[in-house]
Amino acid sequence: MAYAHRVAENQPLTTRLTKLAINKAQDAQGFTSAVESAFADYVVMMRLRSGGRVEGARRLVPVDLAVKGLKGERYGQ
Repeated sequence: MAYAHRVAENQPLTTRLTKLAINKAQDAQGFTSAVESAFADYVVMMRLRSGGRVEGARRLVPVDLAVKGLKGERYGQ
C-alpha cells in the first residue's frame, strides 16, 4: 500500500508514460509471446486431459507417459 501511495503522488501523465515504457520493454523482451505461448500450452493440456483425442488416433509412448505423469518409467512397453 505504501508503494501504491508513492505512485499515486506522481502526475497522471508521468505514471502513464512510465507504464507505457515498461510495457514496451517487456514486449521487446518477448513477454507477450511468452504469455501467449504459455496459454496455448495450457489449452492443449486441458484438451488432452478432457479426453479430446480422436478415436483410433495413436500417440507416441513418451507422450502417454508424460500425460500420465510417469517419470523415467517404461510402463507398458
